[in-house]
Amino acid sequence: MKSLRELLLQNARKVFLCYLGIAGIIEGFCSPKNVIMSISRKRKQGVCSFMIRTMAITFNHTVEIDLPLVKLNNPEIVWYWVDFVAPTEEEILLLDTHFHFHPLAIEDCTHFLQRPKMDYYEGYHFFVLHAMNQKTLEPEEVDMFVGKDYIVTFHLKDQFEIEEAWVRMLGNTKLRTGGAINCAHLVIDKLVDRKST
Repeated sequence: MKSLRELLLQNARKVFLCYLGIAGIIEGFCSPKNVIMSISRKRKQGVCSFMIRTMAITFNHTVEIDLPLVKLNNPEIVWYWVDFVAPTEEEILLLDTHFHFHPLAIEDCTHFLQRPKMDYYEGYHFFVLHAMNQKTLEPEEVDMFVGKDYIVTFHLKDQFEIEEAWVRMLGNTKLRTGGAINCAHLVIDKLVDRKST
């Protein structure tokens, strides 16, 4: 079994290529649409793959990317977004062990394709949403947990709409100041817009 250091070194090029796009948006020298297309192309080529990624917004509205889950409770962080993209079985367990989400909501995440719905559990809302596969026109499930200071998205396939929302949130300070609820609205808006076109 490889050590964490060996895995990081092995994947350093992949991570670096993915971050070039994100840094380009933050620094303003490339457009979000070009980055989304570039990341999608890199994923298809096996160069870029996320399993769990994080975006944390601090009090001064700066963005911290890919912090470990345990660092998301830092008092400097106002709100955060955790995106589970095609998670492994071990990563799915984090919905319970780290986030302590309700077992029925976790079950809905792992049993695709649920009907769209919204449930309220103590302290957070759980949404089952659908994205539209643009090639097959079949629905693909996107699950979302929304709390006061976080959003957690969960999907088994890369979703252009989630990627678009992620990139837009990275590049727009005004959107980030709206907090987790604003981020959740953006995700839903992207899913609905893409589905209706």
